[in-house]
Amino acid sequence: MKKIWILIAVLSLGLTGCALVTNPLGEELEMDEFIQDYTYLNTKNLLPEQGKVGITGIGDPHVFYDSTEDKYFMTGTSTGMIFQLWESVDLTTWSSGTQIFDISMVSWGDSGRGGLWGAEIHKRGDTYYLYYSTWKQGAGSPRIGVATASDVYGPYTDKGSPLFDFGYSAIDNHLFTDTDGKSYLYYVKDALDNLVDGVRESHIYVVEMNDDFISTKTADDAVMLLRPDQPWERISGGADWKWVEGCWMHKQGDQYYLFYSANKYSEVHYAIGYAVSDSPFGPFVKSEANPILKTIASELSGPGNNSFFYSKDGQELLTAYHMHTNPASPSGNRYLNIDRVGFREDGSVFVNGPTVTYQPIPSGTKSFHILLTKDATIESSGVLDGYNPLGAIDGELVMLETLEAFQFVASGAVADAYVKIIFPEARIVNSLFIYIPITVKYRSTKINIEFSDGTKILGVTTSMLRGEATIINTSGIETEWIKITSAESGFGQTNFGINEVMIFGSRTNS
Repeated sequence: MKKIWILIAVLSLGLTGCALVTNPLGEELEMDEFIQDYTYLNTKNLLPEQGKVGITGIGDPHVFYDSTEDKYFMTGTSTGMIFQLWESVDLTTWSSGTQIFDISMVSWGDSGRGGLWGAEIHKRGDTYYLYYSTWKQGAGSPRIGVATASDVYGPYTDKGSPLFDFGYSAIDNHLFTDTDGKSYLYYVKDALDNLVDGVRESHIYVVEMNDDFISTKTADDAVMLLRPDQPWERISGGADWKWVEGCWMHKQGDQYYLFYSANKYSEVHYAIGYAVSDSPFGPFVKSEANPILKTIASELSGPGNNSFFYSKDGQELLTAYHMHTNPASPSGNRYLNIDRVGFREDGSVFVNGPTVTYQPIPSGTKSFHILLTKDATIESSGVLDGYNPLGAIDGELVMLETLEAFQFVASGAVADAYVKIIFPEARIVNSLFIYIPITVKYRSTKINIEFSDGTKILGVTTSMLRGEATIINTSGIETEWIKITSAESGFGQTNFGINEVMIFGSRTNS
């Protein structure tokens, strides 16, 4: 059993301690080193003294993990008529952007109109495919293009003509490959030349790709899937313009989830919703919970155009999206956000964000950093009616009061309440990220933590900041279970609650 130091720390934005802790690999870490190695922060919140790149002036971020390079990459819409590529090994420290493509490489593009946007890179075999949108010469409207390369940084060779041309504006490309190997191109028929009852509307379409990945089936094969018809989608644009755009397809089990953004990208009402179908061609039913990401405060404006990717070990699903860099004056200047996303038992979607505090880096990014709560079950003293018994370890970090039922809240007296996280067999625990409820009456100001090997950590002060974890970092405790109880009741507390517990470590001693 490895047990050398135990450091208890509550992390606040920009405030770190200097105490030493020995991690399970025997390396001594300062607290700021622990933050650097085991947490990440959305890029607008990065501080200059941290020496990290805050990625702003972008939009439509596409983050993907390349197993060949063993790195995460990010591209999207850059400032000007270029595409840039950023890289990271842990989603914490990003490289400065490197230019990989520009409008001069598009022989059919109209550089006079300006604009390259929606870059998305996919790897098939040894080839990288860069999909994008730009204006077509002589058409007066945009089309989708594709370029290929043998290296993610290029050089890229454009096809020399649009990916397809169905005689109307086509933008916001997304390539989706199904489990049966068939690929589909989801795109937007732009509002620029799409009039519906006198209103310019954008609509989301799908068409099957050919096996060469640089062409599609015909216009007759394209299927219209969504139009802006929910009230939240029709706030921007007045009476003349309405948008649904920024599509992304994710398959969960046998269900197809089509994510999209609505309203004008540069305005405060820009937001993200989703629709569900049992076929890639629909019909799709929009969620009644839409929008699932929207402007929620004066400092968080216009989330949109999200992409999905998995952690290095496939344990966690994350979403990358942009928000307005200056919420007081929304514009095309946006910054990169990355937050965890998941699916409830009823199939509905949740997003753990937008977060503004330090979050654990994705599972498997570093050795001895596997998300162990995926394996665990829950035992408790009882669950208050209307609350979720698995809320403590279901992966959902509740950020809004309207979703508080997805937390864990114990029934009965606070002094007797507990939640016990049980593993199928002994695990080596590296760190715990414990989030307290957003509802004041369920918050304990201090908690006790007990492990099956007899280790007890008593009187841990909890963070009161929404979305911020109380972090307990250990040198590797071998345990079969972890028990959490209240050590000190908060003002007006009536029950003991836990928003979420994320436990990282290893399944074996090796």
